[in-house]
Amino acid sequence: MKTIEYKIYGTQEQFRCIDEAIKTVQFIRNSILDIWMKEGKKPTGERMKFAWVEMCRLSTSLRHQHEFCKNLYSHACQVASERAWNS
Repeated sequence: MKTIEYKIYGTQEQFRCIDEAIKTVQFIRNSILDIWMKEGKKPTGERMKFAWVEMCRLSTSLRHQHEFCKNLYSHACQVASERAWNS
């Protein structure tokens, strides 16, 4: 896990947007993990690459299903699915 410490100066609106983006990424990651745990899929061997692709597709479908996820860039959604994969 990477930890970066920094000091930023911004407005309350900017901080609110950052918090909203973090919550959205966490929602996508947790939703992907929840779907995989419910389906009972455990990637092994050659299936591992395919499983990662499925997680990316799940993140895309979550962006289309939930209005608040549409504000997040596609790269951020892919990072969320990558975090789900790594966990």
